[in-house]
Amino acid sequence: MVSFICFHCSPLGLANVNSSDNGTLGVFGLDQLQVLEMSPERESCLRYQMELLPQEISRLRNLTCLYVDSNNLKKIPAEIGTLSHLERLTLSNNSLSSLPPEMGALQRLHSLHLANNSLTELPAPLCQLRSLTFLDVSDNKIGTIPSSIRHLEKLETLLLLFNLLESLPEEVCLLRKLLSPGFRLTLDKNQLVSRSHKRISYPASPEEQFQCRAVRCSEGSVDLELMCQSVQSRPQ
Repeated sequence: MVSFICFHCSPLGLANVNSSDNGTLGVFGLDQLQVLEMSPERESCLRYQMELLPQEISRLRNLTCLYVDSNNLKKIPAEIGTLSHLERLTLSNNSLSSLPPEMGALQRLHSLHLANNSLTELPAPLCQLRSLTFLDVSDNKIGTIPSSIRHLEKLETLLLLFNLLESLPEEVCLLRKLLSPGFRLTLDKNQLVSRSHKRISYPASPEEQFQCRAVRCSEGSVDLELMCQSVQSRPQ
């Protein structure tokens, strides 16, 4: 059984090759494949950049890791949502401005790399990935973060540097694991300005309330950990 392939392609590129060929797209017939690297930056892998991830990717139902960073991808096919075993996906250094809704079906995905693309907002499907622990969307053009980010309760690392953020939703304070010591939220090089929001409360347990007094930003950096605190309920 083949579990790992580092892929070569012809100068025509994957998008221009017939899937019935025995060469390039024959890799998609390996239905037991677990790791596939198709990145020009990785040694001995693609020599030419892809502009399209083939729909045939849906045949690799046992894939756990897919590396397609540093290509020229402008679109991800809806078929990506069929890869139910996928745990790690690298899409950094492409030309993506959106993601298909079907990506929200990747419920085993725990590591997603989307740095250096053309995203203008945090795509809504990402907020459905409840197993996600690592998310890198740095170096995009993101101006807004949806309130649904609160669903990413397992998130341990969120990299948002080099974007166009002017504010953060209060729901960021509900990501308790992300704001715990030893975990990482990076917001450098944005357009954040000093601001306050009303207090919100989150019932973490019958004995405890989790409160975020404010989301305040100054000079492009934020330390939410100092502002989000656990408040013990007082006996009546």
